[in-house]
Amino acid sequence: MTNPNYIRGRRFEYRVKEALEKDGWIVFRCAGSKPVDLIAFKMGPKSLFHVVDMDKNTPSVVVSIGNLIEVDTGVILVECKARGARVPKDQKYALMELAAKCGAALMVATSKKRKIIFTRLQ
Repeated sequence: MTNPNYIRGRRFEYRVKEALEKDGWIVFRCAGSKPVDLIAFKMGPKSLFHVVDMDKNTPSVVVSIGNLIEVDTGVILVECKARGARVPKDQKYALMELAAKCGAALMVATSKKRKIIFTRLQ
């Protein structure tokens, strides 16, 4: 029998993937979540994050501590954490190093009231 936490996490990864695709990103889900859960690409030097409200299918701005997130790269690495789990410190630093090496922005996706919340790790 499959672990319910794995199923919940995988389902959330697909929700994040679909929301990014609706916003024009090309998204790949990484097998075994290695090195990250999702890698996304979008043409253009700057992108603002928007997402779809999963209940109403209407656009809503994704915020991180009340601010619109702007990325200056067309590549993002996304770590998905269902139920607000945190990225362990050692994993966070490894992901930040990877993002720096490939010129990508590093984001953590969590959910709150069925909305996807992105937080940029720097």
